Amino acid sequence: MVFPSTLDDLKSIVAERLEETMHLEFKRQLPESGNNYDLARDIAAMANTEGGVIVYGVEEKSGRAEVLAPLDIKGVAARVTLIARSSLDEKLALSNVYTIPDEGDAGKGYLVVEVPRSERAPHLHNGTAYGRTAKGVYTMTRRQVGELFARSPGFAEEFGLRMSRAGRFIARVVREPYTESTSGGQLKTRYNHALMLDNDGESEVFDADWEWIKANPDDAEPLTYQNPFPVDVLPPGAKVRIGLDVMVNTASNLRIRTSWRDANGEDSAHVWPITW
Repeated sequence: MVFPSTLDDLKSIVAERLEETMHLEFKRQLPESGNNYDLARDIAAMANTEGGVIVYGVEEKSGRAEVLAPLDIKGVAARVTLIARSSLDEKLALSNVYTIPDEGDAGKGYLVVEVPRSERAPHLHNGTAYGRTAKGVYTMTRRQVGELFARSPGFAEEFGLRMSRAGRFIARVVREPYTESTSGGQLKTRYNHALMLDNDGESEVFDADWEWIKANPDDAEPLTYQNPFPVDVLPPGAKVRIGLDVMVNTASNLRIRTSWRDANGEDSAHVWPITW
């Protein structure tokens, strides 16, 4: 998942024309003060799905980062935090909201909103629950809202219910920063990439396996990675880390398909979008 923390990170996002996903959204600007409907809806949709990052100050075109568009950043972090706490039915505590200053003008910059995958979903805005896909926000159906309630630990705790989430083998790519000294003696931030696979349920998963797949069958053949060790048993909360040596320009071509068997003997599979 992408977590830009510097202006250079944002410039790289634009230079690579990074694609929006279920977990990543670009916004040119915040809504005008007093008009918080879209802001609250977008945050709720991401929290109701799998969590992710919204970057304000990046204009997109056809779902890809196109150009930096710095905005006035005074007070914006506090505004977004307040909206998440006050405008949603089941308030949401955002994990991290921060600004990145632009060059030359301390009052201009960018806002990064990290939205956690909520343990108390669904979060409603004006009585409606929203979800998110790679293509944007949608209104959830009655069944989808019910499924969120059914797997919400917060809901179960509040009403004295004992529920457990079935094991699930999830995948994501993380970018891990490290510092390297250049030939001129300056410190440069560089990044390693790792594939993180874990069981985010409350019961074991069995015969857990994964594979890279192409998002578009017509794309050129991407780099391939074999799974070196299918996992026989993965306990709840357990993680597997696999270091990657990748070409970033292959990112839009790749997805990860995980497959597993849960404690009830049910076979499942899921395709996860990959963001570098």
